[in-house]
Amino acid sequence: MDAFSNDLSLVVVERLELNPLTTRFSLLLRPMPNAHGEADVEVQVSDRFQTKVVSFLVSVSPINDPPEIEVPTENRVLYIEDEPPVALVPRLTINDVDNDGLIGAIVEFTEGFRSGEDRLIFGQGGGGIVGAYDRGRGVMELRGVASVEEYQGALRRVLYDNRSENPNSLSRVLTVRVRDEGLESQAIKAIVTVEAVNDPPLLARVEADPLVYVEGDTPVPLSESILVATLDDLIFTEAIVKISENYQRDEDALVVGELPVGLMAGDFDVEMGVLSITGEGNLTDYQTALRSVSYVNLSNQPNLLVRGVEFLIRDLDLLSESKFREVRIVPVNDPPVVLSLIHISEPTRLLSIS
Repeated sequence: MDAFSNDLSLVVVERLELNPLTTRFSLLLRPMPNAHGEADVEVQVSDRFQTKVVSFLVSVSPINDPPEIEVPTENRVLYIEDEPPVALVPRLTINDVDNDGLIGAIVEFTEGFRSGEDRLIFGQGGGGIVGAYDRGRGVMELRGVASVEEYQGALRRVLYDNRSENPNSLSRVLTVRVRDEGLESQAIKAIVTVEAVNDPPLLARVEADPLVYVEGDTPVPLSESILVATLDDLIFTEAIVKISENYQRDEDALVVGELPVGLMAGDFDVEMGVLSITGEGNLTDYQTALRSVSYVNLSNQPNLLVRGVEFLIRDLDLLSESKFREVRIVPVNDPPVVLSLIHISEPTRLLSIS
């Protein structure tokens, strides 16, 4: 069999097959994939006795194929708490055999979505592509007529972000789809693994004005408004109160009142000016404990340098930043004290000495 085609982009003669039937042959014609149009085809068939030539017109109508979108087999990205946003599908590729352009794309959460944490960010794409993110549903839609390459670049710039300081560590599963003027692609998956980071505990609302201690007073609470806060851990293990500035070893002391069950105060460290409270407790326990720590000065002639006191708290792993309060000491003028009264008897006078 010999064959001829005037449009090899539509009909290639090598793709013509002659299939024998019982008493005759059939001709199998397979146009080129994704090609359409018309082609004149001539087929010449010979046996030992004669030759037969057949000419015919092949007409192939176009059919819109959906665009194709691909990512590596395991498209998984890692997001670490407090780190910058990460690209969701940085190696995505798009192909559309029928169209040079696309009109839209959708990126949406399908598993593990947390509306209060998760968000998608779109960096402006070329070709007038604009993006809108629905935080309630976890859906980002891209719109605008643009080339396949421009949509490919735009989707590669879609970022995942999580602003929670205590993010849920379940994996998020998202799907990505694109569409041309007639059809939508199959969805591909992207998986985001979220890694939480332990944040240190926080102290707040220590009074800004100095604590005034009057010489000779009973112990005075260092802070009656201090607050303990946490972004993740709910268990605390230690509180530290330290006279860190102008500590006077022979005068200053820290004492603690009644503590919540499970907490215990160590002896005041006279050398370092430190009082520690230990034991596992919750936020309220340690807040109560810190508010029960008081300052006292044991001297009748106290040094008037301003003391600086630091507060710290530790969760299961990390120590907070310190909070600071000054202590100012007000001296009191003590009245003179009679030490003794001596009577000396002489023949001529009585002497009193005080």
